[in-house]
Amino acid sequence: MDRTDAAAPDWWIRPGLDVADGHLRVAGRDAETLARDHGTPLYVYDLERYRENARRFQAALATAGIPYRLRFAMKANPDREVMAAFRGLGAPGSPESVGIDACSPGEVTRALECGFLAQEISYTGTNVSERDLDVILVAQGLRLNLDAISQIERVGRRAPGRTIGIRVNPARGAGYHAGLEYSGDRPTKFGIYEDRLDEAVATAARHGLTIDTVHFHAGSGFPRGLGLARPGLARV
Repeated sequence: MDRTDAAAPDWWIRPGLDVADGHLRVAGRDAETLARDHGTPLYVYDLERYRENARRFQAALATAGIPYRLRFAMKANPDREVMAAFRGLGAPGSPESVGIDACSPGEVTRALECGFLAQEISYTGTNVSERDLDVILVAQGLRLNLDAISQIERVGRRAPGRTIGIRVNPARGAGYHAGLEYSGDRPTKFGIYEDRLDEAVATAARHGLTIDTVHFHAGSGFPRGLGLARPGLARV
């Protein structure tokens, strides 16, 4: 259904998403034309929007006056052109650079293939297998967060003396809805509970592992997006 520019609700209009001559535009491209060219259903990525959001996060964090590192959760979108958009924001180690948050060995491999250095990648996973560790531990410098004492034990046997982080379960959850609260009254797999922290620290010490990071995963919350699922795909 066409809308006139005057009738378009202004709460969702922003650079890269607007209405012109009664047609929805994404990144300056006519949505109807994109749908005709690529078929439907179609998901359209505005690569500049990724860059803008990263810069906004960086600006907000910079106002806090404390050191920070911004990482993109690859599971949100592993497309190579999206990865290239983040890679292009800044050289490794620069204030403008964005790293990768990975939760599977495949994501670690993909990040490396897309030009990210191991030290720019943070890996946090659950139920990590020996085969997973074969991939993860090869990436020297990768930040590794472990969320079970058994994982600390196995990493300690394979790579004694390395630096790790641990995921702590705070027993408090928050999410877009109750089903996305990954911590709380019911036991969950996401992290080591307070009553076993001493055992976790002792296990790390036995293998000479240095714990320099504490990680929390309370839940998932995100704003509603606009788009349809594949098969169509366009990047603009």
